[in-house]
Amino acid sequence: MKIAVLMGSDSPERAISMKTGKTVEKALLKMSYDVECIEFSDDLGSTIPKLSNYELVFNALHGGIGENGTVQGLLECLKISYTGSGVFASSVCMNKHFSKTIVSQMRYKTPDWILLKKGMQIPLLDYFPVIVKPNSQGSTVGLTLVENSVDLEKAVGYAFEYDDEVLLETFISGRELTVSI
Repeated sequence: MKIAVLMGSDSPERAISMKTGKTVEKALLKMSYDVECIEFSDDLGSTIPKLSNYELVFNALHGGIGENGTVQGLLECLKISYTGSGVFASSVCMNKHFSKTIVSQMRYKTPDWILLKKGMQIPLLDYFPVIVKPNSQGSTVGLTLVENSVDLEKAVGYAFEYDDEVLLETFISGRELTVSI
């Protein structure tokens, strides 16, 4: 089977995507697949024609159009098989506010949150710590654990560097796990 590993992108998660792509390439080569890494720089016009020569695209993109359903939608339109979630799941899951709204409406527990849009006033919080993070980023890009009101404005400004929407989320203490599937 001829497999393209799509990695890179211009998103703030580029370095993580490159690392993921190289790890995937190594694993696929070990399993004797015919593999080529394709470095993506958000130029769909020049990248997509290259992908039509493969039986499968392993999507190792993180963030941006590689993870929000855009690349998935284009691959589906072109009838190119790919790994990972489909268009709808990708678009929903990259929007943390929307995802949390769905989860909470289904009566699953999720930490309480406030959505801030650029230009909105930061609310006065009477509880800390909180997590401040961009609404549509992953890999902890733009994320800050805030312990007090003094540091809140700086953390919100930092998160807005990566997105026009920011979440203030109640901090849940515990062990953090990252699991690749």
